[in-house]
Amino acid sequence: MNLNPDGRQTLCCVSHHQILDEKGRSLNAQTHSLAEIWNSEGMKDVRRRMAAGEQLPHCETCFNDEAFGRPSLRNRSNDDWLSRPEGPTLARIIETSVDGSTPLDPMYLDLRVGNLCNLKCTACKPLYSSQIERDAVHSKWIVDAPYVRLGNRFGTGGEWFDADRLLDEMTNISGNLVKIQLAGGEPTINSAQMAFLRNLRDAGRAAEIDLVVVTNLSNVNPSVYDLFAQFKSLVVYVSVDGTREMYEYVRYPGKWPSLVRNIARLRQARPGVQIHVDFVLQAVNALNVVDVFEWADAEDIPIAILIGRGLDHYNDFRIMPLAVRHAFRARFADYFARKGNRIGASVRQHVEATLAEMDAADFPDELRRERIKDFMHFVNDMDRSRGLSFRAIAPDVYDAVVAYAGGWDSTTRYA
Repeated sequence: MNLNPDGRQTLCCVSHHQILDEKGRSLNAQTHSLAEIWNSEGMKDVRRRMAAGEQLPHCETCFNDEAFGRPSLRNRSNDDWLSRPEGPTLARIIETSVDGSTPLDPMYLDLRVGNLCNLKCTACKPLYSSQIERDAVHSKWIVDAPYVRLGNRFGTGGEWFDADRLLDEMTNISGNLVKIQLAGGEPTINSAQMAFLRNLRDAGRAAEIDLVVVTNLSNVNPSVYDLFAQFKSLVVYVSVDGTREMYEYVRYPGKWPSLVRNIARLRQARPGVQIHVDFVLQAVNALNVVDVFEWADAEDIPIAILIGRGLDHYNDFRIMPLAVRHAFRARFADYFARKGNRIGASVRQHVEATLAEMDAADFPDELRRERIKDFMHFVNDMDRSRGLSFRAIAPDVYDAVVAYAGGWDSTTRYA
C-alpha cells in the first residue's frame, strides 16, 4: 500500500495514476479507511489485470526507465520480493485470488503521510513540501502538484494526518508487515510517522521489520536515530542534489555541513545502516553531478541519478543548450577515465542511460528558447526571494545560457 502526502492511494512511489473505488471516487486516506482501500474494487481490479499480464498505465514510469536501459523500481521490487521468504506466499496469493482480493494485511507499507517539510528544494512541489506550499513565490511556479485538503472523515480541526484514528488504522493494518518505507515531506519531523514506528517498537515488532527511509537528513533529533536503530535493518536514501554552495542553493535553506555531520551521526548510531544518495538532475545543477559522485565515492555511498522530468517548463535539464549537454558528457568521460576500474559497470550503464534519454528528449529551437526564458525567470525569482546568486554558484550553466539566448533576461515573474 502506498499513500501520497495528501492521502491519495497509488500503486507505488513513482506511480501517479489514480485508483478509484466502486463509485468512481479517487481512493484517499482522507476519505477512505486503510482497510477499505486495501481491498477496494480499484485495488482488486489492478491485481486481476496484473495477474493476467497486462501492462498497466500505473507503471509507465518504470517501463520508460526500462526503455532507456535504467533499472526500474518494478524490476527491483520483483527481484527483492520474489527472493524473500515471503515470495512463494505472494505468488500463491496471485494464483489463488479469483476476484483480486487478498485475505492478508499488507506486507509492505510505503507512507508519505502529510507534506510537512523543512526545505524548499528547487525540484520539489507543494504536494511534498509545506514550506513550498506557503512560499508566495515558489508555489506559483507549480501547477501540477498542489497539496489537496479534502473534507476529511476524522472531524479534526487540525491536519488530517495527525488524527489518532489514522494512527490506529496504520497500526491495525500492520500485523503482516515485513517492510516499511517512509518518505515525505520529511519523515524525520513528521510526528504521525514517528509515532507509528514507536508503536511498532513498543509492540515488540520492530526487530521483525525492515525499514527504509527517504530523507533530506538535514535536521535530525538524536532520538530519531535511536528509533531507527531498533528495526531489523535500515536503508536510508538521502537526497543530495549538489555539494556545498550548490547543495544550499538547490535544497534551500539546508546547510551542507549539517548534512555531512548527520550522515556521520547516522553511521555511528546504526553501524549496519545502508546509505544511498539520490541526485535529482535539474537544469540548475546539471553540471554539478560529477562533484556529488566524487563526494559519494569518498564517503563510500552508492549514488543514483533521478531525472526531474516533471519540471519541463522551467527547470528540466533537457531544455539546456547543447553546450551544457556536451559539458555534462565531457565531465563524466573525465570522471570515468580517472576512476578506471574502480567504477562498476552498473554505474556506467546508469549514466549512459541518462545521457541516452537526454539525447532522445530534444526540442525544436523555438520551444527550447521559450523554456529557457522560463528557466531564467525561475532562477531570478529564486535569487530575488532568497537572497542568492545562481550566476555565482553555477557560472558554467549561466554562461552557456547567456551564449545561447544572447543575454540573460533579468525579469522576475513572481518575486
